[in-house]
Amino acid sequence: MKASGNAPLRGLTKCTGCGANVVWTVTTRGKKMLVDAEPSDKGNLLLSRQVDRKLVAIVARRGDAECEARYLSHFVTCPNAAQFRRRPRKRSGAMRQRS
Repeated sequence: MKASGNAPLRGLTKCTGCGANVVWTVTTRGKKMLVDAEPSDKGNLLLSRQVDRKLVAIVARRGDAECEARYLSHFVTCPNAAQFRRRPRKRSGAMRQRS
């Protein structure tokens, strides 16, 4: 398993829902995201190790190097993902009506 630049992925762990090998990443917006540890032909994520040693998941775009390994969010492949979904937040207070 490799990140861009052929650096090996570190921080391998197991999903508590299904036991698959996964790695924690951070999105470009700073949110934590579990990613499958093995590359996938269907993957849409490129992984990059930043200077601060964080592993960042970047959504691949057309024109990005096809030779780089691509990964999938583990939320897509985990058979038990539903048990980890957050419940929608309830809105507090009255909703504004449009005039």
